[in-house]
Amino acid sequence: MQERSEPVVFQRVFVGRERELLELRQGLTDALAGNGRFFLISGEPGIGKTHLAEEFSTEARVRGAQAIWGRCWAGNGAPAYWPWIQIFRSCFRSSGYSPADLIADAEHLYFANLVPEIFECGGSK
Repeated sequence: MQERSEPVVFQRVFVGRERELLELRQGLTDALAGNGRFFLISGEPGIGKTHLAEEFSTEARVRGAQAIWGRCWAGNGAPAYWPWIQIFRSCFRSSGYSPADLIADAEHLYFANLVPEIFECGGSK
């Protein structure tokens, strides 16, 4: 058996969500041009939502965008707005804002009710 000298690149197989991925790519292009977009990926378990989101997140990062996820809780007892709380935590922690900056910006006061630890622990990284 002969050893290969060039690196082997493994590609993940992505099948069945090309239309959705194309729509997400267009949304990313719009967002990178300053025109925000919002997409929600939903559906029954096992239909490829996570795979689609992972594929898109990888492409977004390659294009210089930040990919932040919020996941729904499968069982009972999830806090209200759970996916959004996860997203807000990630955004605020990576924003560099201090709690004083956030409090000074009145639109963020509502987020203090959803994610109070941001204001308690100093806000930024």
